This record gives sequence, C-alpha cells and structure tokens, in this order.
Amino acid sequence: MPRLKHSRPLNDIARLKHNLTKSFRVTGKKVYLRPLTVEDATRRYCSWMNDPDVIRYTESRYSRKTVAGLKRYIVNANGGTSNFFFAIIDKRTDRHVGNIKIESAVNPFWDHLVAEIGLIIGEKNCWGMGFGTEAIRLMTRFCFNVLKVRKITAQCYSINVGSAKAFRAAGYVQECLRRANARYNGKQIDLLLFGAINPRFKR
Repeated sequence: MPRLKHSRPLNDIARLKHNLTKSFRVTGKKVYLRPLTVEDATRRYCSWMNDPDVIRYTESRYSRKTVAGLKRYIVNANGGTSNFFFAIIDKRTDRHVGNIKIESAVNPFWDHLVAEIGLIIGEKNCWGMGFGTEAIRLMTRFCFNVLKVRKITAQCYSINVGSAKAFRAAGYVQECLRRANARYNGKQIDLLLFGAINPRFKR
C-alpha cells in the first residue's frame, strides 16, 4: 500500500543527505569518514568483496562482485533516503580501507529514529589497529548529533569475535542472543544483537 504522507524525520534526514558534499568529514584520531562515491569502486575495493577472509562473516559471501556491480550499488544507495554510506579513510595515508553504512531500522522512513549499522574493513593489514572501533564511534556520533537518531542497532555472528569486540569497545551493549539464527559452513550459529541509545533521549 503506498505511503500517503512522509514523516517529518524522513523529510529532515533526506534534506540533510541531499546537502552532504563530497568534502564532508567525520574525523577521528586514526580514521575519518566521508561519503562513498562511484570513484571508490576500484579494483582494489572489488578485491575486498571477493576475498573469503574479508567477507567471511557477511552476507556478501554468497555472490561474486564486479566493479560495475559495486558502482550500481553505490549509485542506488546514494540515491536513497533510508541510508548513509561512508568510506573509512586511514588518516595517515589517506587510503580507503573500508566502508560503514547505516540504514533506517523497522521501516525505511525513519519514523522510529532507529538505525542499523554495518561495516567492513577491507584492507587486512589494517585489522587489529582499532579502525573498526573508531569508525563505529564516528558513525555513532554522526547519527546521534547530526541525524538525531534515538538508537543504533548492530548484529553479528557469535563466532565473529572481532566485530563483537569492536562494538563493545565502541560503547554498544549486547541486548540479546538469537539462538541458531544463522548458518555458517553448514552449522547453526547464534546471532548477537547490540545497541547504543542516544543519551539525549530520555525513556
């Protein structure tokens, strides 16, 4: 059924996304975030998305990626109003090392002011350096302070120790465990759900 009238959160967030420029930055000590562009869809980026080690615990592992496909994906994501898609850049080298994305949770219209976050660090020589944790903190800051999101949720496989550690280090709390909610290498595994609540919103 078509939606008759957009909510105010959607209008405000859509306007903010439309006004974001390529020069927009959310800066930390080790990395900064900037809008992901079609120019970022390089062979190097594509190699991440086809590397079994990088995509091991992601749903991307089910299909092979191409540069052309990644470009289409970025165009579609940037053209929508339900998400923000940023590149993670190493401040020291100005190198694109990963991506981080948030999407409106529950429904695509931001009615609940809840976002779901996901990220990938594609450059394996950057693993274990705290880039993921800082990227999560930066995106959380952007969501809470700029988008005025109430809450951010995240999920990962229970066997994905690195992601779980990064979310906990970034201040997220494990809210529940969904038993046997996913499959990995033919085995049932649990799913961990994390959340962070904007302190500006009182219950």
